[in-house]
Amino acid sequence: HEDEVAQLRRKAEQGQSWAQCELGIKYRDGSGVRKDARQAERWYRAAMTDMSVMDGGPAAAYILGVMHANGDGVRKDVEEAKQLWTMAHEAGNVHATGALGCLFEGFYGPAAGVPDHEKMITLYRQAAEAGYEMAQNNLGHMYLNGQGVAKDASTAAKWYRKAADQGHAKAQYNLCLLYTS
Repeated sequence: HEDEVAQLRRKAEQGQSWAQCELGIKYRDGSGVRKDARQAERWYRAAMTDMSVMDGGPAAAYILGVMHANGDGVRKDVEEAKQLWTMAHEAGNVHATGALGCLFEGFYGPAAGVPDHEKMITLYRQAAEAGYEMAQNNLGHMYLNGQGVAKDASTAAKWYRKAADQGHAKAQYNLCLLYTS
């Protein structure tokens, strides 16, 4: 682990955003280094100077947003999470798109403009159409319950199946319940 972290640190210090993001993950998780949320945030923010979807910036913004949304080693701040996820979403990070959908559903608690079912559906649909199984499951749930869209069990089944086919356990369970009820 020490050699891996040392090589990663060299690349991160050279400004390679993918390495900065990976080093942030190491510090967040305490993998090969002492767990340190401040160091994780430092490396994530460094990675965010390069917001090309092929590099580490969008992933770093998404992960840092998760940390702020949950208060994981940093101050819980849903507004900060919203800003970070918006940056990552605009750079093409599908996980951030799904996270914004959850935020606009009200999942993370109070924030400006939350809940907003129109934005929630738009974001879930974008992420679902891009193949993100969590968003596919959530969109299925919205159709099943008529939340932000017209209630439609067959469309719910379609989205649950797409997520289930990717191994999403909750979608598999939801599909099973839908077919047995």
